[in-house]
Amino acid sequence: MFESFYGLRTDPFRLTPDHHFSFNHEQFSRAKAYIDYALVRGEGFVMITGNPGTGKTTLIADLQARLLTTETTTATINCTQLDAEALLFICAYEFGLQVQSNQKAVLLRELMIFFRREQQSSRRVLLIIDEAQDLSVQALEELRLLTNLQGGGRPLLQIILLGQTSLRDLIRRPEMLQVHQRIVAAMHLQPLKPQETVAYVRYRLETAGWSGDPVFEPGVVRAIYAYSEGIPRLINQYCSRLLLRGFSLDRHELTQHDAQEVLRELQEEGLVEVPRLDADQAESTSDTPWSEIDKGLAVIKPPKPPEPPVAPIIQDSQTHQEPAAPLTPTLALETESPDISEQPEVGFKVETVPVEDAARYLRFTAQPTSTLPNDAPADTDTNDPETTLYAPHQNLNAEPQTPPSKPLRVIVIVLIMIVLLTTSFLGGMVMTDDELRQKVITASVSTYEIVIASTSAAIQSLLEWLKQINPNL
Repeated sequence: MFESFYGLRTDPFRLTPDHHFSFNHEQFSRAKAYIDYALVRGEGFVMITGNPGTGKTTLIADLQARLLTTETTTATINCTQLDAEALLFICAYEFGLQVQSNQKAVLLRELMIFFRREQQSSRRVLLIIDEAQDLSVQALEELRLLTNLQGGGRPLLQIILLGQTSLRDLIRRPEMLQVHQRIVAAMHLQPLKPQETVAYVRYRLETAGWSGDPVFEPGVVRAIYAYSEGIPRLINQYCSRLLLRGFSLDRHELTQHDAQEVLRELQEEGLVEVPRLDADQAESTSDTPWSEIDKGLAVIKPPKPPEPPVAPIIQDSQTHQEPAAPLTPTLALETESPDISEQPEVGFKVETVPVEDAARYLRFTAQPTSTLPNDAPADTDTNDPETTLYAPHQNLNAEPQTPPSKPLRVIVIVLIMIVLLTTSFLGGMVMTDDELRQKVITASVSTYEIVIASTSAAIQSLLEWLKQINPNL
């Protein structure tokens, strides 16, 4: 609804738990570390408790996403208001077992076979029970007995219990002593701190594609914290209504007044059972430095780099000169050498070079030789530009010489191929006739002698022809 208005990819403050929006604040990170530690040990219970909306279900969704790449078979039970035997049947159903009997012994046998089969496949089995505070004492005792099942000296099942604060009181009861002693790790999730609330709101917005629209002015997050008291679910509820108000009023900047109006609407709708503190009262009853924490939410753009200085334009007609034409290298004869001394000075000294020295230098650099310019041969006229400068290209006007054709080589190759093919063909015909074989062999020897003599004569003629064209060969 308001996603397209603010340029967001999705709703950043949905009430449904989504592990893609998991914010790793201090409590969340510690709970993940405790769960990972317990999974490494592979035994007992893990207990995660917290008030409603503190992120327990999101924590488990994040765990299940991470376990997809591991050898782990998981099952999740959300309905816990069951007796002990019904809980075992639900457990088997969640693991994909089809138990045909209603007897508890048959059920336990099927679970045992399943656990052992998973262990033989090098897979661990993990059972997650949400809302575990509603479990009965007998149901928890049945779960404890399942954790006692072993194979090869290792437990076959590990259980994670999620629940509200009352789950801790249930586990601490005297009759739950054996369950309490099998808890490997326990964590109680606390609400977010003021600094974490600001970071949480910004993280959810940025994950949804927020690029600075809308802008949260200072004081808005303080009002959000006063309403939610740091509980993530209430933060999502409040921020979603705040974005809806901005969309309905066509606003891209949300102020503290908008936040107070959203709180008033929630109270009128009965969604807030107990009126919470407003922002001013929350600040007065707390030592939190909100003026330093809540400075608004906006995308901070990097400073624009300074523009380079512009060179001043000189308007004086006496000093203004037209840009000089680009210089092109030219070579003049001695009779056409320009007077370099008449050229304007440009800040460096120009010396005249005789044509003879230039000609010798070009001849030296154009030819791949180790002879220095001053060591030119005696029979070379260094004063003649045609013989010095253009020595590497003296025969440019001569007609191009085409490479000699190769008719003799082609003829020889064709003859050899004909002879070989004929010999192969006749050889297959005379394999069974001794007299014919002898005649063919005699004819083949004679043919080879003729071919060799002809080839030698052809090569000799070709070499003489090439020597006539190029005597240096």
